[in-house]
Amino acid sequence: MPAAKKRKSRRIPTREDGYYDSISFSVPPDLEILINKRSSDLGFNRSEYIRRLVEYDMYTSKIVGEGALAKDAPPRIRRGRGLTSR
Repeated sequence: MPAAKKRKSRRIPTREDGYYDSISFSVPPDLEILINKRSSDLGFNRSEYIRRLVEYDMYTSKIVGEGALAKDAPPRIRRGRGLTSR
């Protein structure tokens, strides 16, 4: 009987590890136009705007502390190509 394989621990990667993930969601075309306009008005790209909205919601809901808020934008992640420099 073969020996059982030892399981590797699954530590959750953190921002300090340089790990980021890319997520996507669908919106109606008219909402996409509004998101693009608002993010542009604030000087953000769409990803930065949405990320900041989520971070702000998490912070105001006391799900995360101030230290969890990103000071800089994460690197751009291209689907299927990994991280790219800004």
